[in-house]
Amino acid sequence: MEDELPFHILAALGGKENVTAVDACITRLRVDVIDPNKADQEQLKALGAQEVFELGNHIQAIFGMESEVIMTQLANMLQRDIDHDLLN
Repeated sequence: MEDELPFHILAALGGKENVTAVDACITRLRVDVIDPNKADQEQLKALGAQEVFELGNHIQAIFGMESEVIMTQLANMLQRDIDHDLLN
């Protein structure tokens, strides 16, 4: 069964329609969004982010060493245009 965490993270970022790019740098998940107001920073923290920063249309969430894995999962989801009940 596919890990549910990336689906929850994508939902907390405002859904796939709000995300324009994902990247990671060691401990930080870096996401470009269309509308940062749609990102739920408290939900990202509840999902395991130690801290969340908003810099314009850029969200950085510190997920530790899992950031690279999460970034890959999110990128794959966005590339394959995966739908999931959590995102509807």
